[in-house]
Amino acid sequence: MNDTLQALESTVAALADSYDQLVFLQHAVNRAVNATGLPDLLSLLHDAQALMEAGGSAMHVAGTWVGEVPDWLAAQQRPSFRAFEVAVSSDCAPAAFLGVPFGTDALEGGWLAFWDKAGAFSAGDARLAENLAALIASTLSALRTRQQQLQQELEEHDRQLATRIWRNLVSERLPAPAHYEVAVLSQPAAQVGGDFQFALGNWIMVGDVSGKGIGAALFTGMFVSSLRLAVLQEDVGAAIAVAVHAQLEAAEMLATLAVIHVQDDGSFRYLNMGHPPLLIRRADGSTELLKATAPPLGTFALPQYPMTLGRLAPGDLLCLYSDGVSEAQRTGPGGTLELFEVQGVEQTLMGAASPDHGLELLSQALQTWEIQDDLTVVLVQYRPEPLHRPAVPSASLAHPSPRFPR
Repeated sequence: MNDTLQALESTVAALADSYDQLVFLQHAVNRAVNATGLPDLLSLLHDAQALMEAGGSAMHVAGTWVGEVPDWLAAQQRPSFRAFEVAVSSDCAPAAFLGVPFGTDALEGGWLAFWDKAGAFSAGDARLAENLAALIASTLSALRTRQQQLQQELEEHDRQLATRIWRNLVSERLPAPAHYEVAVLSQPAAQVGGDFQFALGNWIMVGDVSGKGIGAALFTGMFVSSLRLAVLQEDVGAAIAVAVHAQLEAAEMLATLAVIHVQDDGSFRYLNMGHPPLLIRRADGSTELLKATAPPLGTFALPQYPMTLGRLAPGDLLCLYSDGVSEAQRTGPGGTLELFEVQGVEQTLMGAASPDHGLELLSQALQTWEIQDDLTVVLVQYRPEPLHRPAVPSASLAHPSPRFPR
């Protein structure tokens, strides 16, 4: 009779435990759905520990324990299935132990540990722990997916913000100084490029900031803002260097810049700060390169940046371009890599009758080349006779704006 009563009491206690565990898991599901991070999951773990009447619990996630654990537990490896004994013997190891794994990958998966129960952990405790482990695994996966979605949304927000900044700063048209014709082609490699072109009065500039995205867009904004003030200074290069050199150096970025100031009589001054050589295609068919006269910004600053003098004759064509043009590449005979280089620009512009015609010729020539970087071309022609007309947006030129393969 006593044995029967004892068995009945055990059955009732087991049913009560099962009911308590069922209620706990129902609440745990709701709490897991609303979980925002590991602290919420640790709270679930501690509540399960209390339900089991265990003295300790811990969670191992992505190769590390969440919080501090005893030395004996830190020495344990993730079990491949439920375990009631520690795998690594230790004088400090508890008599009662329960470990259950979750996830299918031993490297990326985790496990739960419970210890210090007055008696042995039961099969019911193991089932509770396994259900909790499965719930935690699902929640961690959902949190990871949610974090990835948030990261993608933030990145897309940054891209859109950078695009707005860059588009507001980098115009697709440049005003032509009196007695000059200007045509522009601007094609970023991504939504936001590091190239920019800028004109103010008789000043025309083309620059290239290393990097892409919002960082390059912000530096482009710094350049455009500083250029408006720099052109008012006697030493334009020094004024630009003071404005942006330290920030570029701190960000481990650099920038190249080609600056030209034209006069009504065809004379000009120029400064080339590490930029690809400016090209002059003379009316008689000869060519001239205006190579770098100063290092790129962000490398090392000079005390002065003197500008070099030059002159354009009527019909001469001046080309400012970024390295996206000169570094265009293709596979040549025998599988060798060919670069378009400045020679390609030079040969292409030989037959250009006007800036618009020059862009058309360059567009056609580059169709068989792969463009891997931002592409910017500004063509300026000295036309002292009364044929001057305002520059038009590159997208509205007679020739279509090219879309080169990546």
